[in-house]
Amino acid sequence: MSSSLKTVERDEARARVLRAQQSTGAQIRVPKIGWIRTLRTALGMSGDALARRMSLSRAASVRLEASEISNSITLKSLQAAADAMNCRLVYALVPKTAESVDDLIDQQAERKARSALAEVAPHMALEAQSLTRSAEAAELKRLKDDLVHRIPRDFWDD
Repeated sequence: MSSSLKTVERDEARARVLRAQQSTGAQIRVPKIGWIRTLRTALGMSGDALARRMSLSRAASVRLEASEISNSITLKSLQAAADAMNCRLVYALVPKTAESVDDLIDQQAERKARSALAEVAPHMALEAQSLTRSAEAAELKRLKDDLVHRIPRDFWDD
């Protein structure tokens, strides 16, 4: 795949993540009793009614709700429960420690650039070629910008 096609694909993916982030909001938290039980309760639907609508036994319905709470539920099962309650499943992955995908990339580029500089610093010092603070800052910025632009294969390797 050409570099420009990869860039377009990456830009489109970033836009999708941003839209998901904006629509889900950071304030959404999974209820302690899980979404299935929360929604079922909000609808006034009994566990037996949900089980019947999903063609499950009552025991299987109870296991389904328990699997959501333990984070072992499958997307297929969540989709089936949503369908049974006439809802749609909304699924997204959004950055949790940054404002955007670009921020995550920037943070990783900073770590990689600092690591690269740290590797060469002892050798440069031995050869009396240590960088001044301003030269080091400029080199850090240059390395970081290059990494962000290229995103090499080992970019996410720590």
